[in-house]
Amino acid sequence: SNTGPFGGVQSEVPLDQVEQFGFVDVLNMVLRKSVAETRPGITALHAIPAPSNEDIVGIADFYTSANARVQVIMTLTRLLRWNQSTQDWTNIPGAVHQLTGGTGDLFTWTVVNDILCFCQGVDTIQAWNGITGTFGDVSPNAFPAKYLMELETHLVSAYTVETGTPHTQRVRWSGSGDPTDWTSPSSGTNDILGDLGPITGAVKIFQSGYIFHQWGI
Repeated sequence: SNTGPFGGVQSEVPLDQVEQFGFVDVLNMVLRKSVAETRPGITALHAIPAPSNEDIVGIADFYTSANARVQVIMTLTRLLRWNQSTQDWTNIPGAVHQLTGGTGDLFTWTVVNDILCFCQGVDTIQAWNGITGTFGDVSPNAFPAKYLMELETHLVSAYTVETGTPHTQRVRWSGSGDPTDWTSPSSGTNDILGDLGPITGAVKIFQSGYIFHQWGI
């Protein structure tokens, strides 16, 4: 790598003590590959269509079975897709109903078999393949859940809410390779009834799945 007599930003010392090649401050600059460059700016996307006062409570980015990249946001009631060609948002309606929930009900999401699966613990797990014009419940046998992850091609849900009752330490998973299958022998459920408290997250790292609790993993 190239090196040079650069003393760095030395704002913690008096001005008369800043060394010859030092700086008091560097505004709006990044130092990369031995070159000082203007910090990259931003391009504001178009505002979401009315009702524009809805809070954004989720964002997802995935690829369809046709290898098309899809970027979406979830608001309190809607799923909106970003159109790169027209540089605007398109509402993707629910096949049966729109989304519900409040500002504190944040969406988690994952992708199984090229299907975007998302939930926020209020609505049943929702699914959209990025191609059809509507999204809908992933299965009539699935329950709302606060957390999702994909593990060995299973859709895994954690902290489920079943017929209005929160199961704070319950984990359910779909059949292998099919997020719509919640009844086959390869699907299942497990209650992690230890002393670690309620589930607070789920994540896959390489090929291992981790369930986070209030007081442990």
